[in-house]
Amino acid sequence: MALAAGTSIIIIFPSYLIGGRQERPKADRTSPTSMITTNTTPILIFLLITASERGNTASNCTSPSEITKYGTWLLRQVVSKLNRKSPHQVPLLQLQTYYEQADVDSQAKAIPLINLLAKCDSKFRQAAKEFADKAIPSVLTIAQATAVHDVLTATAKAKIKSATAQTAAARQQLKIEIDSTTPAIPTTLCTAAKAIAATKDVTSPENPEQIQPEYKKLAPDDTAASEPSDAHPATATSMVCFGNNNCQTTGGQTHYEIRGKELYKETAVKVTAAERKPTQSRSEKWLVISDEQGSQTSHELHGLYTAVQAYEPETTPCWPFNKKSDEDFRADVQRTLLGTEPTKEGEGDKGSAINSMIDNTYGTDIKTFNEKFWNSITGTNVAKSRRDTAPKAEIKSAMTAIAAVDMLGTAKAVSWGARKKAAAVAKKTLKSQDKKKVNARKRTKISAKLRMAAN
Repeated sequence: MALAAGTSIIIIFPSYLIGGRQERPKADRTSPTSMITTNTTPILIFLLITASERGNTASNCTSPSEITKYGTWLLRQVVSKLNRKSPHQVPLLQLQTYYEQADVDSQAKAIPLINLLAKCDSKFRQAAKEFADKAIPSVLTIAQATAVHDVLTATAKAKIKSATAQTAAARQQLKIEIDSTTPAIPTTLCTAAKAIAATKDVTSPENPEQIQPEYKKLAPDDTAASEPSDAHPATATSMVCFGNNNCQTTGGQTHYEIRGKELYKETAVKVTAAERKPTQSRSEKWLVISDEQGSQTSHELHGLYTAVQAYEPETTPCWPFNKKSDEDFRADVQRTLLGTEPTKEGEGDKGSAINSMIDNTYGTDIKTFNEKFWNSITGTNVAKSRRDTAPKAEIKSAMTAIAAVDMLGTAKAVSWGARKKAAAVAKKTLKSQDKKKVNARKRTKISAKLRMAAN
């Protein structure tokens, strides 16, 4: 994966692509350029994985290098929209998602696709690790790059903070230059590019009076930023809290609440004018935004979310995720987790360990799974700490989530409840497979004893 100097890429796979099929779409040829903040997560890149190891590489599939170029271009497009509609050129949702508080199912859901892309282009994995280590050390893992509604709702326990910068110096500290070169847009790819094309126009919400007393049309900030100095330190003036029962803000702004469950709906994200004291404890999971920039950002988030929901692939799948047999499932998971070719049981320690892990949902070899899973796929800083602290329950949940993704192969966005059901089905399926194997071994032993008795 060839990245230009100074380029960072955050990949968030929409849930209807995860575990599903990627399709051959149309092209869009706009090309804005922009900036991105160092600690910003909810920037969407819709990448279509179009190559596999199992021979399904049709001529109409786009090569990984073209996908990379298109993804970089689309990143600039999305960031440009957020920046131009923000008065400070800093997207409000600058997230720091703490791994130990994130939802395991959501983390694990993106991992198989990430590794499959790494199999198409070996440089991708290293680039992902470097970003996780340098941009957001010990905080974000690439495994948490799931669909936008997973980030905002399924990880409701995560602590997310955001700061808006009032000074040019503070803005400079938060920026990373994005390569301004516009690549040729692959003719066989299509996303919701038109829906999120950069523009300076700001469309008012349908019901602005429900968001703030007076909706202000925000102009882009083209001020040239300077280096931070003693006279102009980079200080936060407001913050966004998600799932944090003690959210503190400055200035006593009126707070508006977006309940996470609303983000699962295909209709508009509902923003109410319910005022909340900063230190008031609530049992619900919530996202608080403040002042007119917060209202504006929530409106933009709704636009991006709507674009995700509206995207519908066309035809010609490039990777079939529906497994035909237990053997195929084991082979694919082994390729995904370890990056190795399938091995039969009994052929070496690695093959035995991975097969026992896959065959038994409850993880007969937790240590091997723990080390291989977190160390080879996630950012190394986070992986090291998680190897020492991850409880068996988390590892089991992660295994179940992967099984649900690979075995059930849904091509549509599903709700949290549906994903939990899918994971339960996968767990039950694997337990049933386990029981059948045990019973088969018992029958074999009984048959052997009967033959011996007959002789």
